[in-house]
Amino acid sequence: MEPETTPSEPSQSPSTKPIPEPLLPDLMHRPHLLIWVWLIPQVILLLLNLYSYDLAIGEMTDDQQQLAWIWGGFNLANIAAAIALTTYFLIKRKAVSIWLSVGLLIAQVGYIWMTTVTIDKLVPSVLEAWILPSTTVLFQQWTWSMPGAFYAALRLAGFRSHLSRGRDIGLSILCMIGPPVGLYLSGWLLDKIGIRWYHSLGTQVMIGLFTGATLCLGFGLLRFLLLLFKGVLRGNAWKLFGFTLIFALLMPLGGLWLNTEIPFPADYQDTWVYIMTCLNALFLMLPAGKNRNWNLSLYLLRCLSFAFTLYFFVVFLPYLPLSILAILVAGAGFLILTPSVLFIVHIIKIQEALKAGLPIGKWTTCILGLLAFSIMPGWITLEGLYQRQQLMQGLDYVYAPEIGSDKNFQGNSQAVADAVDWLNDYKAGRYLPYLTPYRSWLMFDGLVLPDKKMERIYRAFTGEELAKPDKDSGWGFGFFSARSTNRNAGTMRRGPPPPSDVALTSVDLSTEVKQEVATSILHIEMTAGDHWQSEFVTHINIPEGVYVTNFWLHIGNERVPGKLFEKKSALWVYQMIRDSRRDPGLLFYTKPDELELRVFPFAKNQTRIIEIEFTYPSNYARSLFVGKEEVRLGGVDRVAMVTSIGDSIIASLNRPALDELPLIQRKPYWHFIVDRSIHGPDAEQLSAAIEQLRNAYPEVADARATLANYQSIEVNKNRGPESLDTIEALLTNEQLGTLLPQDGGFLPSRTIMESFADYEKTDLRKGENFERFPIFVLLTNTESQPIIEDLEPFASFTPEAQGVLISKGANLTVVDWNGEPINLPEPGVIPPVGMLSAGEVVRPTLYGIWTATFDFEGGPGPLTFLETEGHTFVPMDRITQLPPSDLYSRAMQLNAEVTRLDRNPGKRQHGLADQVLLAKEAGVLTPFTAYIVVENSAQWKMLKRTEKQKLSGNPELEKMETPEPSVWFLAVILLALEWLRRKLRPQKEAHA
Repeated sequence: MEPETTPSEPSQSPSTKPIPEPLLPDLMHRPHLLIWVWLIPQVILLLLNLYSYDLAIGEMTDDQQQLAWIWGGFNLANIAAAIALTTYFLIKRKAVSIWLSVGLLIAQVGYIWMTTVTIDKLVPSVLEAWILPSTTVLFQQWTWSMPGAFYAALRLAGFRSHLSRGRDIGLSILCMIGPPVGLYLSGWLLDKIGIRWYHSLGTQVMIGLFTGATLCLGFGLLRFLLLLFKGVLRGNAWKLFGFTLIFALLMPLGGLWLNTEIPFPADYQDTWVYIMTCLNALFLMLPAGKNRNWNLSLYLLRCLSFAFTLYFFVVFLPYLPLSILAILVAGAGFLILTPSVLFIVHIIKIQEALKAGLPIGKWTTCILGLLAFSIMPGWITLEGLYQRQQLMQGLDYVYAPEIGSDKNFQGNSQAVADAVDWLNDYKAGRYLPYLTPYRSWLMFDGLVLPDKKMERIYRAFTGEELAKPDKDSGWGFGFFSARSTNRNAGTMRRGPPPPSDVALTSVDLSTEVKQEVATSILHIEMTAGDHWQSEFVTHINIPEGVYVTNFWLHIGNERVPGKLFEKKSALWVYQMIRDSRRDPGLLFYTKPDELELRVFPFAKNQTRIIEIEFTYPSNYARSLFVGKEEVRLGGVDRVAMVTSIGDSIIASLNRPALDELPLIQRKPYWHFIVDRSIHGPDAEQLSAAIEQLRNAYPEVADARATLANYQSIEVNKNRGPESLDTIEALLTNEQLGTLLPQDGGFLPSRTIMESFADYEKTDLRKGENFERFPIFVLLTNTESQPIIEDLEPFASFTPEAQGVLISKGANLTVVDWNGEPINLPEPGVIPPVGMLSAGEVVRPTLYGIWTATFDFEGGPGPLTFLETEGHTFVPMDRITQLPPSDLYSRAMQLNAEVTRLDRNPGKRQHGLADQVLLAKEAGVLTPFTAYIVVENSAQWKMLKRTEKQKLSGNPELEKMETPEPSVWFLAVILLALEWLRRKLRPQKEAHA
């Protein structure tokens, strides 16, 4: 092997033996290439390692930290060498020395070997698989070290030799087939004669043998390909065609055949993969000619399909060191080398088209080539961005509408459905390395939609049920849309729930009162039964106006305070910790008046303690219920507290104060929400439903009507309630379809939110029609499945109505504001209410309730009530004005802001992060947050990172443990190392 001369060196003298023609193009010798194959990958690897180190450092031992610094030192030395040597060759304008390639190959292979044998000593055992999987860390080292190693191997394989072409090819073939055949035959023969070779050789030697064999195989294969193209095949069109046919079509198809049995690293059985494989082979097999325009077309087609070749090359590149193992495990394992071979063939064929002659200049050629190459990744990106924009628009429309804007959906409903379809398949485990995470990041910020929300949004825009993923159906981008099934889908955490035989053994309350506000600490003891690793779960029912302001979990002898985080982030982390059998505690709201408490784990017969701090007016005579255990709070004196928030006031009153209010009986009217989905009722069914309501509730004589599918329009907008006969005539008119044609699904909740907002703005004001209220009725049929949810924040506007009536033909039912079935209201029974006001804002309140909190948004005060004799609002006396900075005031303000965001979800995306921050500052638990205790620094860091990701995305998206790139072949190596250690241990013990 001789060093190559650079292009700038003088030609040889006639007496000197001629230097053979180079096997590699000049581009491979240029120092600029080192930036892409060496420097950039190493910088990326350094950033990934720093990310992992930051997670792990708090749990590392001194030895582990020392080992981490050794890893980092190699990483930094690699970067420093890349910068120094690239700069040197650029300044000197020299080609990259072949000796640099030798050093680069040794450095990268050595680093891969070092990280492989030390990975099990590096990652702390307390860092569960969901925080920092050791296989993921190792996979990153292989992935970003292999570009430099492959480049160096390719440069070495292209060295100039004075051997004859035949002898050179023969030696290359020997390098290819010798290592796997030699290893296999040696192991087989030694086993046959009874020599335990794995006892004779240490683990390090075994890895060295496999590494050396792999290098020989790779070197021989690369040189064999280069020699074929440069010598044997050049100038012979048919031989070149046959060679390209084998390596561009037959071997890739063979790899796809093997993929049907061994889906490594993913399942690529998709029609689009086969189509692209054949098209790619066609573009490479077509010959260049003398026609320059034909050559240009061929060049552009090859640049276009190079994205396909490059993808598989990048996917399989980290696994090249496993090629020997793949060949030994499966005879067809050599096909793991196919993407690398095709990558080289594709580059050579692009170069062939360039050398054949093009009708354009150098720079135009480069620009057009880059544009052609960008078509496939650009299409994937643009399509993903478009579907993201449509999906986010659809999510906002369904789950975060700007209430009061009266805007209908302006996007592409089919694109929304396609995006949900893609996510449905992705959650089912269909995965392609790099492409699926990229599209997931583009469309969902790396988050996902919960199943129920996926089903709801799909039904909203299509009117159909979301089908279960069908592996045999083509969809989305075909191959590029994660069509393949991820065989690592089982890593998505779906662990069985732990035992729950933990009993509540004692509940105690200690209270301190300061300026009419009480602070109570609830002390709860729990004792486990006869199971290990049990979980305690209970619900705590709390009255309105009582707020959680602190939380502690006792771990051993330490009283560990909880911290507030965004609720969905905390729930996800708790689930991950619990399934890893660690030590979390969690407290969060499930309903406005219900908390859920979770503590894990409990050893057999273990007793554990948690403490919860509640803050409330000292005279609230109410009870907490911890499971079935009742805990009494407060006294029985009158409570009427008011605090300010901007230009509004918030009032908290208890039963003695509320009972002072005079009562009135308001007049109801129907507000029909008419189903105009693809399954909606016809005119005859609507008329029958209205007649049924007229007969069942004759006291309700007026009505309004809104047509709704996934969009809506009010029939008698700005005219107020009209007679039932008038509304019936409008709804049964043949022209009804022109107002809103039947289409998609039925979204009644959004329409009811809009109607509630309109009612609050126009009727719940002084001098307006606050003495009437709507009862919402869905007019649909048995084929439609309307979903009622998220309406609880509006319930205080119409406390007389307990929910929404649903009319399906002759079937009349009622559900509460959260969609739970309840009893039908009795005809003629309308509960009396008292009326409170601040500024121009009016709020009703039912007679007989124990506590209530009122938010007079836009009402600056004072607090007044309606006296029935003069029918005027008069000031309420004996009111305690709380300063805005008081803890109880802040708790009232925070919960009022949460309700406001729930009433106008369109503001939630920008207001959620602010509300979480304010809750943390005040230490007040809100429906947007959760108190959580975890056991180590890595878990706290994961909480912060998860929360940051969650708050930066759409509020409706949630965290899911996404599938990692397939590393099961790496797992095989780790298992093999462990197997070798166990095999070697008996021999070492025997010699001891």
